[in-house]
Amino acid sequence: MSADDQLVDVVVWTGRERAGLAQRVVERMAGAIHVVGAGGPDAAERDGLAKQLRCPSGDDFRKLLIDHHPAYVFVASCDGLREGDFAVAVGQGAVVLTVEPVASGLSEWATSRRRARALVGATATMDTATRESDVIELGRVIHVPAMVRSPGWLRATDPSEAVGRPRLIAMTSFGGREEWSLYGRLFDAWRSALAWGALPVTIDASLAGHGERVPEDIRDARGSMTAHGRLAEGCTVSVCASDASGGHTRRLEVVGEGGRLRVDDRGYSLVDARGRELDGFDPGVGAVPGLDELIAGQWRGLLDRRGGGDEGRRMVEECEVAACCLASLLSARTGDPERPGRLLELHGFA
Repeated sequence: MSADDQLVDVVVWTGRERAGLAQRVVERMAGAIHVVGAGGPDAAERDGLAKQLRCPSGDDFRKLLIDHHPAYVFVASCDGLREGDFAVAVGQGAVVLTVEPVASGLSEWATSRRRARALVGATATMDTATRESDVIELGRVIHVPAMVRSPGWLRATDPSEAVGRPRLIAMTSFGGREEWSLYGRLFDAWRSALAWGALPVTIDASLAGHGERVPEDIRDARGSMTAHGRLAEGCTVSVCASDASGGHTRRLEVVGEGGRLRVDDRGYSLVDARGRELDGFDPGVGAVPGLDELIAGQWRGLLDRRGGGDEGRRMVEECEVAACCLASLLSARTGDPERPGRLLELHGFA
């Protein structure tokens, strides 16, 4: 631990594109964290960040963990990371905050989950004074900035009863790749949508702005994607994401039998089926918070042990989110609807 017991020790990992984002997040976390190491595969960006943060640097993720034993690891980019690195951090008791999804394939998701659970089980100790939730939190890999942890979402106090059974779920997420990849935005968008509806039976998607050929690895995808999901329970889902537009913005809208909910990063509105306002929070005219502000807000919430809030009508397994992202990419490549449930079955999740 650092000399000041009020601060938590942190290792920061970033690639070339995200060094600026990493530094801005750290600046916003001033007074709460102490950066003990900066790492990444690009020497110039890594060393420049370390100089700004006045901390050691290195290109070996696991060595940084061993040398500094951080309480938190902030991963702004997965560049230079190897399979199993997240599980190693979890096994050492660190909480990992990552801007990018931890894996690009369902086989990796399954392996990562097994390794993390095994390492936590082998290293975590409990006594009568230790709550189970503390151990679980120490073993978590947390995706940031999650829409389901945004100020707008957390202000919308349990709107599911007023909305009623969802009939339409629409999620949009736009911004630049220098802060968030298309995969990152898709992952967050599908997670937000799935909080309100079941796993789609089929997903039909298209990708524009990437070139003539859709890549096989979802981490290589870039441009703008639209995905349409068909649910068995009489609900439809639309997800639109882009890493090719300047300025971060995202919005979720849910149309149900009882009303309509609109949520963005700043506020929300809830109206009944006739359009009469039931509840809401309008922050007025102002700048949309950037990713650095949203990440820092979510991080401070974890440090303050604030409640997670209502994620909607159901808890979402991250393997389901990954399956929807991969089914979207596969559909964009084949031109046919794809089944995320079938992908889960093929990889032993169902």
